[in-house]
Amino acid sequence: MKKFGLALFLMMTGFLAQAQENPTTLIFAQNAVQAQAVWLVGPQDGDESVLQLNFTNGGTQNPQNLPGSLQVALFMPDMGHGSAPTAVTQTLGGDGQPVRGSYTIRGIYFLMPGLWQVKVTLGNTTTSETQIFTVTIP
Repeated sequence: MKKFGLALFLMMTGFLAQAQENPTTLIFAQNAVQAQAVWLVGPQDGDESVLQLNFTNGGTQNPQNLPGSLQVALFMPDMGHGSAPTAVTQTLGGDGQPVRGSYTIRGIYFLMPGLWQVKVTLGNTTTSETQIFTVTIP
C-alpha cells in the first residue's frame, strides 16, 4: 500500500509540475486576438517574476502586434491590494529586432504568498478590455 501511495504521489507531483509549465491562454473579443502567457521567471514570492505575452490573431493564429496599449497589473483579492506598476516592452529576438506579437513584462513582484490576479488590459482610443488569470504563490 505504501508503494502505491508513493507512486500516486509521484505521479500527481509530476502532473502538477507539468500543468504549471503550460501557458495560460487569454481570449480578447474586442480585437479577436489571443494571448499565451508564459512565465520566463517565476512566478515567485519576493524576487522579480518575468512574464511573456505572445499575441496571435484569433482566426489565423499568426503572431499579431497590438494596435493599441497593453497594461499588466497585479491584484491580491483576499488582501485588497495590488503591487508595484509593471513595465511592458516588446520582446527582442536574438538579432535585437522586435518579435512580432511578443511582449515581455518585468517588474512583477508578488509581495506575499497567496492568490493573486494578473490583469491584462488591451486598449485603444475608444475602449479597453481586461482579461484576468490567477496565480497562487506558495
